[in-house]
Amino acid sequence: MGFFERSRNWLVGTWNRIQKPIGGASPHRVELKITPATGGCLWQEGSDQKQEAMLVYCRLFMTNVGPHASFQILNVKVQKPFTHALICVRNMQTQGIVQEEPVEHMGARLAVTFNFRFVVCPPVVETGGTFVCDVVVKDQFGEEHRAKKVEFMPYGAAAWNMMRERQKVERETMEKKLIEAQQKMKEVQDARAGIKSEEQRKPNLG
Repeated sequence: MGFFERSRNWLVGTWNRIQKPIGGASPHRVELKITPATGGCLWQEGSDQKQEAMLVYCRLFMTNVGPHASFQILNVKVQKPFTHALICVRNMQTQGIVQEEPVEHMGARLAVTFNFRFVVCPPVVETGGTFVCDVVVKDQFGEEHRAKKVEFMPYGAAAWNMMRERQKVERETMEKKLIEAQQKMKEVQDARAGIKSEEQRKPNLG
């Protein structure tokens, strides 16, 4: 074994001993057990900038079983399709929804509630279908915790059908207006052509 390889192994071993004291795991570690709330993972038909989109809402219960007593959720994402979600934190003073704030739980060992929402555009399931994806949350140490195959059930009205009908009516209205404008333009051109022809047929009295 070469000098550089021995030096590398020594540095790695020293770092691991610093991070993981003898007889226990690293105190700077969070381990989350994630359970989707029954009836709390839903999606509904909606739109994003006039495009059909899935509006997805999720409620998870998270329990910290790692050596670090407190945890903080800084980010959440969904894979397949990849999209970052918006963390929803309820403000106890205003009872409003404060967005893009980290979820923090000091010394929490019981299950705590975590809410988020995100938009999938274009949709990846049909009307009435069940949306299944992996949800990944990131803690204050940059570690990711995954809830696999979370099922989101559909709810709400069939908004996409109404959007399609409205878009169809708007498209037909625009086409009708375009045809009417073309007809009026043709009438004007024909009228001008007729006036010019009449002038050409008049005898030249000069």
